[in-house]
Amino acid sequence: MMRIKMLCDPLYWYWKSELPDSVCDAIIVEGMKLTANAATVGGEGDRGKVDTSVRISKTAFFPSTSWVTGITRNYMQQANDQAWKFEITNPQDPQFTIYDTNEHYGFHEDQSMLAESMRKLSLIIQLTDPSAYEGGDFEFANCKPEVKERGSILVFPSFLTHKVDAVTSGTRYSLVNWFLGPQFR
Repeated sequence: MMRIKMLCDPLYWYWKSELPDSVCDAIIVEGMKLTANAATVGGEGDRGKVDTSVRISKTAFFPSTSWVTGITRNYMQQANDQAWKFEITNPQDPQFTIYDTNEHYGFHEDQSMLAESMRKLSLIIQLTDPSAYEGGDFEFANCKPEVKERGSILVFPSFLTHKVDAVTSGTRYSLVNWFLGPQFR
């Protein structure tokens, strides 16, 4: 059964506890096999810069041919068809993100211009049970949705300002995917 909710202003799409524990576990197991590096920040001109005042976490990337892309593409398509109808051409490689204690990502936007295309939609899957960590709340600039349930999926336009609060204990795992399309005109 599909459980889509439109919440807050601006609009985002959210499926609560959509993916079963077995899928979340499989993504974590596969993600831990990847090589994780210190997460970077930056727009077009300074991509790849480590700035611990803005972001402290570790990231690794699944290839775009990975089975996890099929999952993310499905939910992105459902949300996009219902809410925005953006022209989407392809996903970037899915990002496996690890937030350990005292790690965070300050307010930022995911939107970035890439030659002829840009990030249009962002998708986050919450992989960790909320009892396994404290802090690490996801927040938009104007609202704090309740999206901590394991297996929950959030889709939103990449131009929305958002952050992840510092994890105060434990480890938070998430899967992030961005979907590209032609630049808005």
